[in-house]
Amino acid sequence: MQGQSNRRSFLRHDDEILLSLRKLDDGATKRIVASLARWRLDFSPANKLLPGRQHMMTKFRQIQDHSPDVAAYLAHLERRLDALSGEAANRPPEKEIPKPVPVNLSAQGLRCESKETLAEDDMVEVAIVLIPDHEEVAAVGRIIRVVPGEKDGAATVSVNFDYIRDADQDVLIRHVNRLQREQLAQRRKSA
Repeated sequence: MQGQSNRRSFLRHDDEILLSLRKLDDGATKRIVASLARWRLDFSPANKLLPGRQHMMTKFRQIQDHSPDVAAYLAHLERRLDALSGEAANRPPEKEIPKPVPVNLSAQGLRCESKETLAEDDMVEVAIVLIPDHEEVAAVGRIIRVVPGEKDGAATVSVNFDYIRDADQDVLIRHVNRLQREQLAQRRKSA
Protein backbone atom coordinates (compact mmCIF):
# COMPACT_ATOMS: atom_id res chain seq x y z
CA MET A 1 0.00 0.00 0.00
CA GLN A 2 3.03 2.31 0.00
CA GLY A 3 2.42 5.31 -2.19
CA GLN A 4 -1.27 4.47 -2.54
CA SER A 5 -3.92 6.68 -1.05
CA ASN A 6 -6.16 5.08 1.55
CA ARG A 7 -9.08 7.30 0.51
CA ARG A 8 -12.17 5.40 -0.49
CA SER A 9 -14.42 6.31 -3.38
CA PHE A 10 -17.45 4.44 -2.05
CA LEU A 11 -19.12 3.75 1.29
CA ARG A 12 -18.12 0.49 2.99
CA HIS A 13 -20.31 -1.61 5.23
CA ASP A 14 -20.06 -4.93 7.04
CA ASP A 15 -22.51 -7.46 5.63
CA GLU A 16 -23.09 -11.16 5.07
CA ILE A 17 -23.30 -12.36 1.48
CA LEU A 18 -22.93 -15.50 -0.59
CA LEU A 19 -19.45 -15.29 -2.06
CA SER A 20 -17.14 -17.23 -4.32
CA LEU A 21 -13.57 -16.22 -5.13
CA ARG A 22 -11.77 -18.17 -7.85
CA LYS A 23 -8.15 -17.52 -8.68
CA LEU A 24 -7.57 -16.72 -12.35
CA ASP A 25 -4.45 -17.31 -14.37
CA ASP A 26 -3.19 -14.63 -16.77
CA GLY A 27 -4.84 -16.25 -19.79
CA ALA A 28 -8.27 -16.46 -18.14
CA THR A 29 -8.01 -12.87 -16.92
CA LYS A 30 -7.15 -11.61 -20.43
CA ARG A 31 -10.03 -13.57 -22.00
CA ILE A 32 -12.55 -12.23 -19.48
CA VAL A 33 -11.34 -8.63 -19.71
CA ALA A 34 -11.32 -8.72 -23.52
CA SER A 35 -15.04 -9.50 -23.54
CA LEU A 36 -16.26 -8.33 -20.14
CA ALA A 37 -19.84 -7.63 -21.23
CA ARG A 38 -20.16 -11.05 -22.89
CA TRP A 39 -18.58 -12.80 -19.88
CA ARG A 40 -21.05 -11.11 -17.52
CA LEU A 41 -24.00 -12.22 -19.66
CA ASP A 42 -22.79 -15.82 -19.52
CA PHE A 43 -21.68 -15.79 -15.88
CA SER A 44 -24.38 -16.12 -13.24
CA PRO A 45 -23.31 -15.88 -9.60
CA ALA A 46 -26.68 -17.30 -8.51
CA ASN A 47 -26.21 -20.43 -10.62
CA LYS A 48 -22.75 -20.80 -9.12
CA LEU A 49 -23.80 -20.20 -5.51
CA LEU A 50 -27.47 -21.18 -5.19
CA PRO A 51 -28.93 -24.60 -5.91
CA GLY A 52 -32.28 -25.27 -7.52
CA ARG A 53 -35.02 -22.68 -7.56
CA GLN A 54 -33.70 -20.26 -5.00
CA HIS A 55 -32.02 -17.91 -7.44
CA MET A 56 -35.46 -17.26 -9.03
CA MET A 57 -36.90 -15.81 -5.82
CA THR A 58 -35.99 -12.22 -6.75
CA LYS A 59 -37.86 -12.50 -10.02
CA PHE A 60 -40.78 -14.15 -8.24
CA ARG A 61 -40.90 -11.31 -5.68
CA GLN A 62 -40.97 -8.78 -8.54
CA ILE A 63 -43.93 -10.60 -10.06
CA GLN A 64 -45.54 -10.79 -6.63
CA ASP A 65 -45.18 -7.01 -6.15
CA HIS A 66 -46.47 -6.20 -9.62
CA SER A 67 -49.21 -8.81 -9.93
CA PRO A 68 -50.11 -10.78 -6.77
CA ASP A 69 -52.73 -12.87 -8.60
CA VAL A 70 -50.21 -14.08 -11.19
CA ALA A 71 -47.70 -14.86 -8.40
CA ALA A 72 -50.31 -16.85 -6.47
CA TYR A 73 -51.14 -18.83 -9.60
CA LEU A 74 -47.44 -19.52 -10.31
CA ALA A 75 -46.95 -20.73 -6.73
CA HIS A 76 -49.98 -23.00 -7.11
CA LEU A 77 -48.61 -24.41 -10.38
CA GLU A 78 -45.25 -25.07 -8.78
CA ARG A 79 -46.88 -26.98 -5.91
CA ARG A 80 -48.93 -29.02 -8.39
CA LEU A 81 -45.84 -29.85 -10.46
CA ASP A 82 -44.02 -30.95 -7.31
CA ALA A 83 -46.91 -33.20 -6.33
CA LEU A 84 -47.34 -34.67 -9.83
CA SER A 85 -43.67 -35.44 -10.27
CA GLY A 86 -43.36 -36.94 -6.82
CA GLU A 87 -40.61 -34.45 -6.09
CA ALA A 88 -42.23 -33.28 -2.87
CA ALA A 89 -42.06 -36.79 -1.38
CA ASN A 90 -38.80 -38.21 -2.74
CA ARG A 91 -36.70 -35.21 -3.55
CA PRO A 92 -33.07 -36.16 -4.10
CA PRO A 93 -30.81 -34.09 -1.89
CA GLU A 94 -29.87 -30.81 -3.53
CA LYS A 95 -26.33 -29.63 -3.09
CA GLU A 96 -25.82 -27.97 0.25
CA ILE A 97 -26.89 -24.35 0.40
CA PRO A 98 -23.84 -22.24 1.07
CA LYS A 99 -23.73 -20.21 4.25
CA PRO A 100 -23.40 -16.43 4.05
CA VAL A 101 -19.93 -15.16 4.82
CA PRO A 102 -19.08 -11.94 6.66
CA VAL A 103 -17.47 -9.29 4.46
CA ASN A 104 -16.67 -5.62 4.46
CA LEU A 105 -18.26 -4.55 1.19
CA SER A 106 -18.19 -1.53 -1.09
CA ALA A 107 -18.75 -0.87 -4.78
CA GLN A 108 -14.97 -0.75 -5.14
CA GLY A 109 -14.08 -4.05 -3.48
CA LEU A 110 -14.40 -6.25 -0.43
CA ARG A 111 -12.51 -7.74 2.50
CA CYS A 112 -13.20 -11.30 3.67
CA GLU A 113 -11.62 -14.46 4.98
CA SER A 114 -10.48 -17.00 2.41
CA LYS A 115 -9.19 -20.54 2.85
CA GLU A 116 -7.86 -20.51 -0.71
CA THR A 117 -4.18 -19.67 -0.99
CA LEU A 118 -4.06 -16.19 -2.50
CA ALA A 119 -1.25 -13.67 -2.78
CA GLU A 120 -1.08 -9.95 -3.45
CA ASP A 121 -1.64 -9.12 -7.14
CA ASP A 122 -3.47 -12.41 -7.83
CA MET A 123 -6.51 -11.90 -10.05
CA VAL A 124 -9.80 -13.49 -8.91
CA GLU A 125 -13.24 -14.03 -10.34
CA VAL A 126 -15.71 -12.67 -7.78
CA ALA A 127 -19.26 -14.06 -7.62
CA ILE A 128 -21.62 -12.37 -5.15
CA VAL A 129 -25.25 -12.95 -4.26
CA LEU A 130 -26.58 -10.23 -1.97
CA ILE A 131 -28.96 -11.15 0.82
CA PRO A 132 -31.96 -10.97 1.18
CA ASP A 133 -32.83 -9.94 -2.39
CA HIS A 134 -30.56 -12.44 -4.17
CA GLU A 135 -29.19 -9.70 -6.41
CA GLU A 136 -26.18 -10.91 -8.36
CA VAL A 137 -22.86 -9.16 -8.84
CA ALA A 138 -19.84 -10.41 -10.77
CA ALA A 139 -16.43 -8.82 -11.09
CA VAL A 140 -12.79 -9.52 -11.71
CA GLY A 141 -10.64 -8.27 -8.88
CA ARG A 142 -7.06 -7.98 -7.77
CA ILE A 143 -5.90 -9.11 -4.34
CA ILE A 144 -4.41 -5.99 -2.78
CA ARG A 145 -3.77 -7.25 0.74
CA VAL A 146 -3.39 -10.62 2.46
CA VAL A 147 -3.24 -10.88 6.25
CA PRO A 148 -2.49 -14.44 7.44
CA GLY A 149 -4.98 -15.76 9.95
CA GLU A 150 -4.56 -18.09 12.86
CA LYS A 151 -7.65 -20.27 12.51
CA ASP A 152 -7.94 -23.07 9.95
CA GLY A 153 -5.29 -21.52 7.70
CA ALA A 154 -7.74 -18.84 6.53
CA ALA A 155 -6.34 -15.43 5.61
CA THR A 156 -8.08 -12.09 5.46
CA VAL A 157 -7.92 -10.86 1.87
CA SER A 158 -8.80 -7.48 0.41
CA VAL A 159 -10.01 -7.45 -3.19
CA ASN A 160 -10.18 -4.39 -5.43
CA PHE A 161 -12.69 -4.74 -8.29
CA ASP A 162 -10.53 -3.93 -11.31
CA TYR A 163 -13.21 -4.96 -13.80
CA ILE A 164 -16.88 -4.56 -12.94
CA ARG A 165 -19.82 -3.50 -15.09
CA ASP A 166 -21.53 -0.22 -14.19
CA ALA A 167 -24.81 -2.07 -13.59
CA ASP A 168 -23.15 -4.41 -11.05
CA GLN A 169 -21.44 -1.49 -9.35
CA ASP A 170 -24.80 0.31 -9.11
CA VAL A 171 -26.31 -2.75 -7.42
CA LEU A 172 -23.53 -2.64 -4.81
CA ILE A 173 -23.94 1.12 -4.27
CA ARG A 174 -27.68 0.74 -3.67
CA HIS A 175 -27.14 -2.24 -1.35
CA VAL A 176 -24.48 -0.56 0.80
CA ASN A 177 -26.51 2.68 0.96
CA ARG A 178 -29.55 0.69 2.13
CA LEU A 179 -27.46 -0.99 4.84
CA GLN A 180 -26.17 2.41 5.93
CA ARG A 181 -29.72 3.86 6.11
CA GLU A 182 -30.91 0.87 8.15
CA GLN A 183 -28.00 1.23 10.56
CA LEU A 184 -28.68 4.95 11.03
CA ALA A 185 -32.39 4.29 11.60
CA GLN A 186 -31.49 1.68 14.26
CA ARG A 187 -29.19 4.15 16.00
CA ARG A 188 -31.96 6.79 16.06
CA LYS A 189 -34.40 4.26 17.48
CA SER A 190 -32.07 3.19 20.26
CA ALA A 191 -31.02 6.75 21.17
